[in-house]
Amino acid sequence: MCKCFNCDNLVDDEPIKVIDFASTSPFSNDEIYHWETAYKCTYNGSTEINVEDLANNGCRCIGSD
Repeated sequence: MCKCFNCDNLVDDEPIKVIDFASTSPFSNDEIYHWETAYKCTYNGSTEINVEDLANNGCRCIGSD
């Protein structure tokens, strides 16, 4: 089991923007995206779809990388 589920820094209802089709031009905003409910770590500021990826940027439970 992931240690994040036992951590006080876990937020499990953070909406994040997921880009399905990126814009091909820096001057237009024709990207296609949707919003998904994801996980956020308030310790390291990471927001991820997979809770296991939260600790990649440092973790107060397992230490920093």
